[in-house]
Amino acid sequence: MTCPLFSVSKNVLIPPGSSAPGGAQGSGKNLQTVLETALNDAGVGTPMARTVVPAYGAKPDFLPEDYDPLTSTFDTDSLSEAQLAQFQQYRAYLDAFDANFTGFVQADMQDYAIQVSMVITLAYGVAIALPAEGRRQAVADQFSGYIEQNKEAQENYLRPQYEIALAARVEVAPTGEVIMVMCKESDVVLQNILDALAA
Repeated sequence: MTCPLFSVSKNVLIPPGSSAPGGAQGSGKNLQTVLETALNDAGVGTPMARTVVPAYGAKPDFLPEDYDPLTSTFDTDSLSEAQLAQFQQYRAYLDAFDANFTGFVQADMQDYAIQVSMVITLAYGVAIALPAEGRRQAVADQFSGYIEQNKEAQENYLRPQYEIALAARVEVAPTGEVIMVMCKESDVVLQNILDALAA
């Protein structure tokens, strides 16, 4: 079973006005809440999105010692419901920072909330990241690269999805977070995020 959308969240709250490394202030907001509220308020639903926290990046202890997420297969039929959920969260977490899939680098972000499509027929990606020290441009470039990848994938394939990718934007909020918006109602979602971070 695969999930077409997933969401990754790491929340290290920085008090408003405090100086984050690299000059980023940070809004002090829970970025996952900001992201999900911005999408919901714009009427952009993500019912199959999965929230993953950093702890889910640890390999579950029920996996074989030689399990390699890139090359190994694993039969999930014998897993309990809780184990299956843990396995799916582990896989989604790894996919979020797969250099060949998104190009996002976790070490460049000290706080983040990310939702991207796992389906090539859907141009979708919304992210908020507070960059690590000196990594603001790197994060913006990673987000821009993901958008370009989606433009190329959709240009001669699905015109409505290509239009969504063309309207995508990457911006830096006054509080220092780098924002990527590639979805329906992208202008509304972006403004919702900016308003929530500034509140």
